Amino acid sequence: MVPSNASAGEITLTFEKHDLTVSGEFAGFEENAYIIKTENGDLHVPIEMVTCEGTNCFGFAQADRAEG
Repeated sequence: MVPSNASAGEITLTFEKHDLTVSGEFAGFEENAYIIKTENGDLHVPIEMVTCEGTNCFGFAQADRAEG
């Protein structure tokens, strides 16, 4: 998949199996992973590990889960 050039915006990723939430600025989407900028640096998170909330989620997780 080609990296996304979408505009930046805040997203929240929730790891439901681990009861962990991470928020940051959406930086792109590459190789089935969200890329977010956090205060600790860029974080690459595979879509199958999280649910996403925010305007830049684009439904990637739902689309890939439906295909799988």
